[in-house]
Amino acid sequence: MNDKKIQTLDDIRAFLEGTAEIEFAIEGKDERYRWIQATLVRFRYFSLGRAERGLILRYLGRVSGYSRQTVTRLVAQYRKTGKIRRRQRTVAGFQRYYTSRDAML
Repeated sequence: MNDKKIQTLDDIRAFLEGTAEIEFAIEGKDERYRWIQATLVRFRYFSLGRAERGLILRYLGRVSGYSRQTVTRLVAQYRKTGKIRRRQRTVAGFQRYYTSRDAML
């Protein structure tokens, strides 16, 4: 996503006030995660005050299409690991006890 013109918190504030009716979405989870991480770095999220961090969270949620809880989880992941990555899928939890041949009986 090209949001290079949004450089300050006032730009974000104006963006959020002017786009109440419009939905934005970034294609693909990997691209969304990269964009969220780049935005956190660009605005120095962790050095901001509480109100400014809330503004950034609203911006991330509006543009990415993620819920507030998901954005908060991704920011916490970035704080803990320094990266935002997709979680590894778990493998099947149960081993197959009966074979297909057993089921045919």
